[in-house]
Amino acid sequence: MNKKIKFLLLLITFYISITSNLNSNTITNNNINENYVVNKIYFASDLFNGNFSKNKNYFNDKYLISYKDKIKIDVWGEINFSSVLTVDLKGNILIPKIGVIKAQGYNSTQLQNIIVKKLKSFYKKNVSAYINIKSYEKINIIVAGNVKNNGTYSGYPNDLLLNYIDMAGGISNNGDYRNIIIKRNNKIIKIFDLYDFKINGNINFFQFKNGDIIFIPLNKKHITIKTPNNEIIYQIKKNEVLTKNIISILPNNEYTNFIIEHKNNKTDYKINQENNNIKLFNKDTITFYKNKNINNYIITIINNLNNTERNIIINKNTSFKEIKNILKINNINYKNISIYRKEIAKKQKENINRELDYLERLISHNTSSNLEEEQIRSSEQKRMQIFINKARNVKTKGQIVISSNYELLNLKLKNEDKIIIFDNEQIASSQGALFFPSTFTISKNTFIKDIIKKSGGLTSNADEENMFLLKQNGEITKIEDIEDDKVENGDTLFILTKKDNKNFLFFKDLTTVLYQIMLSAGVLLRP
Repeated sequence: MNKKIKFLLLLITFYISITSNLNSNTITNNNINENYVVNKIYFASDLFNGNFSKNKNYFNDKYLISYKDKIKIDVWGEINFSSVLTVDLKGNILIPKIGVIKAQGYNSTQLQNIIVKKLKSFYKKNVSAYINIKSYEKINIIVAGNVKNNGTYSGYPNDLLLNYIDMAGGISNNGDYRNIIIKRNNKIIKIFDLYDFKINGNINFFQFKNGDIIFIPLNKKHITIKTPNNEIIYQIKKNEVLTKNIISILPNNEYTNFIIEHKNNKTDYKINQENNNIKLFNKDTITFYKNKNINNYIITIINNLNNTERNIIINKNTSFKEIKNILKINNINYKNISIYRKEIAKKQKENINRELDYLERLISHNTSSNLEEEQIRSSEQKRMQIFINKARNVKTKGQIVISSNYELLNLKLKNEDKIIIFDNEQIASSQGALFFPSTFTISKNTFIKDIIKKSGGLTSNADEENMFLLKQNGEITKIEDIEDDKVENGDTLFILTKKDNKNFLFFKDLTTVLYQIMLSAGVLLRP
């Protein structure tokens, strides 16, 4: 194969790679409000793209003259001379016909006033002087901590902090932009917050000395600011609240609403509301969106195939098939996808509580024929009440049961739906009347009997007529044959316990509750 053909094939491969990446990351469906090409940005990292890395030797009228600085002095009037003088080790300069004058520690204006005053003490007629710092002595600064290239860098005392950090390659992703420490003789003498510069353009002048250390600590607190096209990592300080500064960093000002997600709680706000005092916590997520109309929904997609999680905005009546382009999986399989809905979780909780109420009334009115039976009933009632209390605290998931790809693709999504795409790791779990219920790896030919064996076998009170399999897509089926029934990825095996005669009167109702909890919460409680 000649070089021209090789080059042509390489060019075609590169083009296919680029176009496929674009297609997998962009939603072109008209029912989606934005193109969701998500760029992860560490706020203020663009300060260090090389623009500050070259020494600029900035003039600052607050600069204090130091050792080896060169000062040009012009004197005219009764006496005339011009000279360039170097500050000596003691911080002095020697002016002809005037003598030694202390220069170190003064800025240029202060030194000029000192020289004029000295001249007028020698000469009675008009005499004037002008000084200018001609050159600064270079110094070495150590940049350490969470920067890309720790090391010693050469610059000038009046260079900006940004110069030295930029020379070190910039702050790393886990570095702290808001608590940059300057050390001199192992003591902290200054702390900088670069967000003030990035947002407001403010930076305090600081004069470095040879041997100073710039230390970038590890950042421990940040929030994530999400828009349809960007995911901004924004560092926060202790007791920080939402301010207009945070909103001002958005790429545009067209957003009308935002959602703050703290742990598992989400709260929706309008930007125009008085919400400047909302306290922010580490790992909070703020999602900004444009509420074009009341039909906008926001949903969450968790993709375990590539370990990503993000919120997207969709229109009302958007179906699953209309957002599948952003799922980044080649083949849609309803068995590997779970969809959870808040309103279903609420209904599931109501159904469980309704059954528990009935069960509670049932056991409280259950009577016994003799004292011995009464004692047994009393003990059982206490045990059942403990179970009921525990069952009331179960958190329902609200999973939508999906039985086919057709049902999945045509499902209309609703506000705050959560979609989870599972990876291809073959695992299954077991719960209930087993010696060692746990989670196991499986193969394509793993049967129910194999899971039971891996779980240590059935306990003596296992009810072999009440064994269930909860599928990853939300379906639950009763097991008919442990020898022939296979287990699939994400399945959970539930083994109930046998009924006893003392509980026979309400065992059927108890089984109903257990079934509902299995289906809606994915756990098996033991009564």
